[in-house]
Amino acid sequence: MKSLIITLLCSFCLSTTNAQSYFRQCGIQLLTKQNGLSNNTLTGIYQDKVGFLWLGTDVGLSRYDGIHFHNYNLIDKEPRALTHLYETSNNLLWSHIANLNQIACFDKMRGIYMPLISPTPEVLQDIQDICVLQDKLYALTSNVIVELKMEKNADEIRLTAQPLIDIKTKVLRLYNNEDILCALTVENQILLYNVSDKSSEHINGTDLGIVKADNIEKIHIYNDNVWICDQTEGIICYNTNTKTSRTLNDNSQSSFIQKRYTRYYPNR
Repeated sequence: MKSLIITLLCSFCLSTTNAQSYFRQCGIQLLTKQNGLSNNTLTGIYQDKVGFLWLGTDVGLSRYDGIHFHNYNLIDKEPRALTHLYETSNNLLWSHIANLNQIACFDKMRGIYMPLISPTPEVLQDIQDICVLQDKLYALTSNVIVELKMEKNADEIRLTAQPLIDIKTKVLRLYNNEDILCALTVENQILLYNVSDKSSEHINGTDLGIVKADNIEKIHIYNDNVWICDQTEGIICYNTNTKTSRTLNDNSQSSFIQKRYTRYYPNR
């Protein structure tokens, strides 16, 4: 796929002629429904290993190859917000249907959505969030985090829910970072759960200056650092070895980044 910068705007931006003119002047290509995108409401983005860009919209998935869109619309005409796109090695593309608390499975090789069955079908109607770690699918329900063990058949995918019994707390959202399952809890804590050795660490958000868990937008782990994007505090970097944190704020007009260092001691 040729190298280019792609900017996809929501429908409220697309109606503004000035915005489109600005992006064109900056050399940024705008891709909308007029270019073949199935819907202007974008809810998820994922790029696979081949280089295809997969876009979640209100009506289904769109695949972009750098030139053309190929749309895979859902049969149901009711809007579906396909978010949090992930792929497993069996060429299955998973997405969370946020407005229905369900998941969708798309077979990339066959170009079809696969029916999902489960011995506990109520679990598939209560999916709050999903992520993929080490080629395994994890889901957050109202009560527990489960691993959804997959059995791929010719006409359907069988999912068996296995609860992660080591996690006892109520979880709001999931984040995947290599072999670490990162969970944001209602107690304003960040849980780092190693799916390989089953070890875990709790980071107290209050000690890091985080007022409430809902303020956290994104969590990313790189080496020994946990990067936390907070709506009010800015970017917080927590080191799992030294148990120290620093906060990067950008509150001044001169864009000067202020750093605040805090010593953090976890509960033992």
